[in-house]
Parts: sequence; C-alpha cells; structure tokens
Amino acid sequence: MLRKSHPAAGQEAARRRLWTALEATAEYPLPATARAAGWSIRELHRRARVLLGQGPAAQRRRDRLDRAALELLAGRASVLQIALSSGFQSHEAFTRAFRRRFGLAPSAFRRRPLAARPPGLRLGFAFAAHVESSSSSPNPQLPS
Repeated sequence: MLRKSHPAAGQEAARRRLWTALEATAEYPLPATARAAGWSIRELHRRARVLLGQGPAAQRRRDRLDRAALELLAGRASVLQIALSSGFQSHEAFTRAFRRRFGLAPSAFRRRPLAARPPGLRLGFAFAAHVESSSSSPNPQLPS
C-alpha cells in the first residue's frame, strides 16, 4: 500500500519503476503496464496519481503530445503524418488535444521560434528528449 509518508528514496524508486513500465508498454493496454510494473491496475492508477499528478492514460497522452511537438520542430513531416504516428485517429483529434496541451494549433506551434515559447515548454522538450534517448535501456518483461 502506498502512503504519502514514504521516504523520498522509496518514492523515487517507485517513480522510476512507473516511468519504466509506462515507456516499455506504451503500445500496450494499461493492464499490461500494470503487470510490467508488478502492480494491480488499481495500484498503477493510484501510484500514477500520487507520483505523476495524473492517471497513466493522461500521462501517456501527454508524452505522445510532447513527442509530437518535438517532431513538429525537428522534422518536415506533415501534421497529419505526425498525428497518425503519434497514435491519434485523425488530424482533428490531434489538433484539439495539441491545442489543449500547448495553447496553439500544431501548424502555428511549428512556425513559432523556440525562444518565444514559455520556459516550461522548453523544459518539457528537454525532458522528452531525455526520455527518448534513454528508451534504449532494457525494458521490463512484457506480457505475452
């Protein structure tokens, strides 16, 4: 059982375990993520809320949008290609989610210089790039 009074080291270990499971099973349903972390689905949701401030599905959506933002800035792929590669079913759904997350349409975001973005967004991109580069680390056992 997770209590808010856990020592910082234990909480950091749980956070790493959660991030590893979320990254390793990004293409799998949440029950697979829970199994990869060694938790029940309820425990996965509870720990995600405590450690990340949101549920695992919301965190996955946020990660997909952050990676899409990086692709918008770094590549020449169309917004539709990025939307589909990010797991969205349509350009419209992607644009709505992207606007909620970043306050701009994807095409406007692409045109805006990085220095003009709020510092939190620049920090988020640095973190997303770090997560992307560290995703080559060994993944936990995925369910069959």
